[in-house]
Parts: sequence; structure tokens; C-alpha cells
Amino acid sequence: MRILKHERELNESSSAKSDIKDALTLTNLTREGKYIDTIIEDGIAWQLRTLSKVREKVQRQNTGAKNMLHAVLDDYFPELKKIFWAMNSKGLWAILEICPFPEDVLKYKGSALANVIAKASRRKAEAVRKASALYLAAQTSIGLKLIGTADRYRLAVCLKEVRRTEGMLKESKKN
Repeated sequence: MRILKHERELNESSSAKSDIKDALTLTNLTREGKYIDTIIEDGIAWQLRTLSKVREKVQRQNTGAKNMLHAVLDDYFPELKKIFWAMNSKGLWAILEICPFPEDVLKYKGSALANVIAKASRRKAEAVRKASALYLAAQTSIGLKLIGTADRYRLAVCLKEVRRTEGMLKESKKN
């Protein structure tokens, strides 16, 4: 319809619309060959296009879930970004599973935190450094202090959504 309107405006000085004028404009466009044939894809091309659209949608959901997780971490424990710079760090995910908030981190000893990080990331030397940095950051955190069940639920939902969309992206690569 947009093409029709522009063509009508080019051919006539008036932009008045009527069914008769539209029919004449369409007839002229067809006669002059100013149209694009619609190709109905079939077979493998259709499958690739469908898969591409689905993967793109899941990728947008994954990005949104990660952004939501970033927002949660910024509210409660913003110092985590300095310690674990990569969102997909296995050590970060291990910490988020057992002690996601500063008050939770302070309940663990440094060696226990280091063991959790080392087990997840398989880097013992770096795990000790990160555990001590994590404990220090938890002591001096500028995040929200009063953590309730709603806050824990919010984080759990974010973690679950990131995991779900990550799994869907891996699954789409197999197809």
C-alpha cells in the first residue's frame, strides 16, 4: 500500500485517494513491470529461514535475561563485575548458586569460597585470589543491604531464565 501511495503521488499532483485511481495505478505498475515476484520458499530454504528466525528470537530473549541478571547484580552486589568480568564464568555461576548476596558470602570462610570457585573453574591459583577478593568485596559492598525472599526469588528467576535461553541456543546449534 505504501508503494501504491508513492506511485500515485508521483503520477498525479493530487494525493486524493479513490478506488478507481488505485486500480489504475496498480494496472500501470503491473504493465510496466514495477513489482517484485513473491517467491514462496520450500524445503531446505524454508527450514533455514524458520530456524534463523527462531534462533534470533531466542538470542533476543537471552540478551534480555542477561541484562535482567546484570540489573539484579548491580542492585545487590555490584562488585561482582570487577571480580568476575565474564558473565558466563563458571566460577561466577557457582558463587551465584550457593551465595549470591554479600551477606551469604560472609557466612563462608575464604577456603570454602576458593574450593567452590576452583571446583567450578578448575583454576585453583586464581580461585584463591578471587575468593579473597570476593570476601573483601562482600564486606565493603555498596549494594542493597536488606535482602528478603522476594529479592532471592528475583535472582533465582533471572538465573533460571539465563540458563533456559542458553540451553535453547545450544539446542538450536544442533539443528
